[in-house]
This record gives sequence, C-alpha cells and structure tokens, in this order.
Amino acid sequence: MFKYEIITAHNTYSHLKGYIKPSDIILDVGSGIGLVAELISQKTGAHVVCLDVTQDNHALRKPIFFDGKSMPFYDEAFTVCICCFVLHHVPFQKELLEEMKRVTKSRIIILEDVVENTTDRFLAFLHKVYSGFRYHSFYARFRNDLDWRRLFAVCGLRVDKDSDIEKTREITYPVSRRCYLLSKKRSPIVPRTLQVRRSSRLVYDVQH
Repeated sequence: MFKYEIITAHNTYSHLKGYIKPSDIILDVGSGIGLVAELISQKTGAHVVCLDVTQDNHALRKPIFFDGKSMPFYDEAFTVCICCFVLHHVPFQKELLEEMKRVTKSRIIILEDVVENTTDRFLAFLHKVYSGFRYHSFYARFRNDLDWRRLFAVCGLRVDKDSDIEKTREITYPVSRRCYLLSKKRSPIVPRTLQVRRSSRLVYDVQH
C-alpha cells in the first residue's frame, strides 16, 4: 500500500464525513482496497458494505462482487451510498446510478473528476492511459459539471448540495473535481408501494 493512497483516502473521507451518521448503513460502490470504507467505520462507527467488480489482493475489506450493473441487495437496503472517483471508469453509468438509487433510502454521495477545460482533458487522457496499464482497462467516460448534472437528473436524482474538491488532493493529477450530494426525486405517478424488486436477484444481508 502506497503512502499516497492513504493520503487520498483521508482526503476522500474529509468530503464524506459531513454527510454520514454513526447509525448509517453505507454501500461503498467501487470500494477498491477498502481504505475509505475502513476510515468511515473507524471514525464514525457506521456499518459499511464494500461492492466491486474485482478484488485487490491487498484489500483491507473483502468486497461483495457484482457485474457492474445489477446489485445483489433489496430495495432501500442502505441509508447512504458512496461512489468515489469510480463512475468515469464505468461503461454503463446510467444503469449503475439507477441501481444506487434503488438500493439507497436516503443519500447518494458522488465524488468525481469534472473535465472543464483543455488542461483537465489532457490530465484525463493521461489518467485513462495510466488506468489502462494498471487496471487492464482503457475505458473512461469523463464529463463536465453540466453533463454530470444532466445524467443525475435523467436517473431521477436531485443535487441537494455540491462542493469543489481541492486539486492538491493528488499533485500528479490536479484535475478539477466535485462532490455531489444527491437524493431521490419521488415520482408523483408511481407509488413506492408499487416499485417491486426483481425476484431473480440474489440478496445479501447487509446487517452482517
């Protein structure tokens, strides 16, 4: 584990902590080695479940595996869902956000790169190449702030609060970033009692 990974995990936690309570049950989507999940548990006492498409041999917390689209949890199984600098690596961003919305009762917190200018685009390109060699996937879909907001809206999510993330978070990758606090837009047409979980879904008990 590299020192910079610990430093960036603490930075990530600093942007999440104001939205997390000790009583929360949290889903960490794309948890990686689990540093952020471990920090949240240690500092708040909240219960954190890790979810990822793969597992790092050095992971502090073993994640539940999924296919990147369909999550193996009941509707509204979690009070909070976090997804930190993961969405730009996802080919099906809309489907994943809709699943986050389905399994979350209250808050969704997205931390993301926000590509707004030529410098950001150049840095994003370098990040894409680096990630390709490190994680064996050269796919990346970066968005600017307006495009992220449009995507959230399409998924029925409202931006309740947002804030800039300091570029000094990673000196070698000083791209623009933002933290978005999202909540569900309740449909006036379809009552929640009629929103049925797919019966074929394998469901984990998030309390254990």
